[in-house]
Amino acid sequence: MHILAGDIGGTSTRLALFDATGTPPRLLARATYPSQAFPGIEPILADFLGAQPTRPAAIALGVAGPVRESVCRTT
Repeated sequence: MHILAGDIGGTSTRLALFDATGTPPRLLARATYPSQAFPGIEPILADFLGAQPTRPAAIALGVAGPVRESVCRTT
């Protein structure tokens, strides 16, 4: 099972893909993107995942910013 983990910030977005079948999980790929160079998280995820031979079974993203009415506005 592969897991995508991400830290979404106003300055940079860091993503990492892990193989979680073992203990500890094994890092498969990672990248850092300048957040303001993209209109949203979707293009960043598309770029990162487009370079991977596999798709994650789960995604966990930490986002810096307030969440109001199910919408996060990054700092």
